[in-house]
Amino acid sequence: MLVLFVGTVKLSRRPYLLALAAVAFVVTLLLTPVTGWAGGGGNSNFQAGDCSCHGAVSSAVVSMSASQTILAPGEQVVVTVTVTGGEAENNPLGVMIVSKLSGGNTMPTDFGWVIVSDTWSTQYNYNEITAYKGSAEFVWTLEAPEKPGVYSLYARMENSADGIAYYKDYSAGMAFTVQDGSSSNDASTFLSILTPVNGTTLSGSVTIDATVAASEAVDITSANLEIDGSVVDSTDGSSYTWTVDTSDLQDGEHKIKVTAITTSGETVSKEVDVTVSNQAALIAPIQQFDLTLADIGFLIVVGFIFAIGIMELRRKNRWH
Repeated sequence: MLVLFVGTVKLSRRPYLLALAAVAFVVTLLLTPVTGWAGGGGNSNFQAGDCSCHGAVSSAVVSMSASQTILAPGEQVVVTVTVTGGEAENNPLGVMIVSKLSGGNTMPTDFGWVIVSDTWSTQYNYNEITAYKGSAEFVWTLEAPEKPGVYSLYARMENSADGIAYYKDYSAGMAFTVQDGSSSNDASTFLSILTPVNGTTLSGSVTIDATVAASEAVDITSANLEIDGSVVDSTDGSSYTWTVDTSDLQDGEHKIKVTAITTSGETVSKEVDVTVSNQAALIAPIQQFDLTLADIGFLIVVGFIFAIGIMELRRKNRWH
């Protein structure tokens, strides 16, 4: 009689213990931090979406510059990306240059660029340092596409620290104009907005940078920055750079326009459409998880154990 009683107690507890163990395994898996960094490490060619486990926005500042932005087909340009601050002190940190920040075919070579050399004298779009010291510079030499047109380049920084995988984009991008050499050499031909790139999404404080390469016969006396049809700032024509706090704008679509005015009173303009999204930037990022085959196998085992627990519970209920 005593043996039967003990056996009954063990049977009644088993399904609950199995179910509890399964739940514990699942919780442990979900709370395990991501420890990888950009693309898994090492200089290589990566698309913008590679290593999607980087889901937390870094506090680092990413800036981007170029030796020139008006190019002939096949002409070389030096692109520099600088990273300062952030959470990656003494940890690996990598930067990639891409032509888009999402979707497929994001590498510069997908749009006709040729990578002549990178930071480490190789020919990759992603470079990495093994121990970040609070500031780092990455340099690429590119050949412009052979087809005339306007091309965009962006920068993405990725790293991990304390088990969290971070990223930060130079989301405003840079615009490059490839000329075929047959256009007339006047101011309107060479007015372009370098950053932000048309169609980008902006938040926080952003730099609006334009260039006007006029012929020797043309002098630029001033330039105006307009947002949604209203002039917000002007310069004397010696500089075409403005800093705008997008938190002063409503979330949604906006039009940015730069107008240069010549000594003869002629005006040349360029405009881009952007989207402001500051509310989304205020939402705390949720860490993303990249499921591997091992993770999937583990979940299958946990599910199997959980199923056994449920079957034991149902069997016990049938005996009562």
